[in-house]
Amino acid sequence: MESKRLLLVEDQFSEADILSKYLKEAGWQVTRANDRQDAFYRIEEASKRGEEFDFFAIDLGLPPLDEDHAEEGVRLAVELRERFEDRPILAYTAQGHKTIDYDLVLRQLMVARISFIYRRRRDERLSFAEVVEIVHKGYLVISPTPADYLPLAIPSTPDPLSDKHWQALKLLNEGKTYAQVGNEMDRSPEAIQKWVNEMRDALARFILPADLVDAQNSGAIQLEDLTNWYRNNRVKYCRE
Repeated sequence: MESKRLLLVEDQFSEADILSKYLKEAGWQVTRANDRQDAFYRIEEASKRGEEFDFFAIDLGLPPLDEDHAEEGVRLAVELRERFEDRPILAYTAQGHKTIDYDLVLRQLMVARISFIYRRRRDERLSFAEVVEIVHKGYLVISPTPADYLPLAIPSTPDPLSDKHWQALKLLNEGKTYAQVGNEMDRSPEAIQKWVNEMRDALARFILPADLVDAQNSGAIQLEDLTNWYRNNRVKYCRE
């Protein structure tokens, strides 16, 4: 069974209770920390038990607060990235532009490959737990705007498809049959069918659920889903 241990660093107890509840319902084992020092203590204690956290969720407005209400949270997030190069990290805040310099925060977090969301429960279309799942799948989410997470999600993991897959998708997107694609790529139609199956498997493990609405409804990834994904993602992966 996949390990799903999450360290939630949140100094507001009521907020931590709410987030922990939703995360636990989504299958996460949640450990809570109150501030930066407590976070590293929890990490060390877990290490002594032979355990590691699979995800870090950090409120940017951690104490002590000064003129920049995000400084301590950003500091912790960046330190965790230096220590855990491959772990997903999500920073979040409910504070507005009057207390946080979003331009500075976004620059600091993007360089460190740390996701960031502005969250207000009253206007969220996605729950916090759903955003955590998106980031856990390997996506970097950067959004200072409430609930605009999906359009701004970009992959922080390597390209899920090989060169041959992209080339085959390009030709299939042009409306060519397996036989025609195989002829252009000097492969048999059966080989192209095998590549299509490989692409289905790769994308089913990698992409956001919302990217394949039709696949969710039908229970299977269709060729049309693959070509739609190709059109939506070829620029993102520099495959133009």
